[in-house]
Amino acid sequence: MVLFTAELADSRVQIREHHLYLSSQYLVSVHLEPSEPLVGLRERIKSNPDLAHRSLPYLFYLVVDHLVDSLFPVLEKLDDATDEVEEGIIKRPDTAALSELSDLKRAVVDLRKVLGAQRDVFQRLTTRAIGEVGDQEMSIYYRDVYDHLVRQYETVDSLRDLLSTSMDVYLSTVSNRLNLRITRLTVFSTLFLPLTFISGFFGMNFGWYRTGLDLLAAGGRDHGPDNAGPALLLPPQRLDLTRRGVDDAAGNLGVLVEVVAGADPMVAVGDGQGDFGLPDPAANQQDRR
Repeated sequence: MVLFTAELADSRVQIREHHLYLSSQYLVSVHLEPSEPLVGLRERIKSNPDLAHRSLPYLFYLVVDHLVDSLFPVLEKLDDATDEVEEGIIKRPDTAALSELSDLKRAVVDLRKVLGAQRDVFQRLTTRAIGEVGDQEMSIYYRDVYDHLVRQYETVDSLRDLLSTSMDVYLSTVSNRLNLRITRLTVFSTLFLPLTFISGFFGMNFGWYRTGLDLLAAGGRDHGPDNAGPALLLPPQRLDLTRRGVDDAAGNLGVLVEVVAGADPMVAVGDGQGDFGLPDPAANQQDRR
């Protein structure tokens, strides 16, 4: 018979294999590394020498019982580690918690495979093949081992379900935090949207807008800061662009550029009350004729 024990180290399970050989005259156990359960059984036999004089099937039961029961402390450690990981996921879900959760789930899956096989063996041992390792009177002892294996298998199943639930909790927590961050970014984007629109709109290369800026610059450069003020304050002031000989303004913001053949283009900027004394393009044209 082959039995497996396990040791837990850093959220990982190390499986130990034990081979048991039983005959009518001897019982042999073979294992590659020192076995703590068998060391404990040896100490128990030393403290109670009467156990050594029992039948070989009973000694076989003692060996199997110690090997099987050694898994209970491992399952308790796995249960505690699962609770800690679940609490850590709720408080701070990070990649370290996810890695530990994956290691625990892998360990539980490995234990489930081992315990499932051993449970089936002892189920057969307690029903149809009891004569192979003892008489009918030993069936109650082997039934006790089978009950322990069933409890361990159910515990492993519960841990697997709990770890699956913890994985769902991790994904849900990460998704909620991501949604919260997206909400904050959306708020900031909404606040900066008007500024982005204004800067993008007035950054366009419109002809009328460029001409208006040139006029504003010309008014401030040619006629001093006193005349540039009304040009910069469009509302509620009015900016009227006129030329000599034109009585009506072109609107609140008008642009008039007149190019005469052979003459320089002239632009007049005024405030609607008069001109700035710029030369008249028509007069220049008559002089040239």
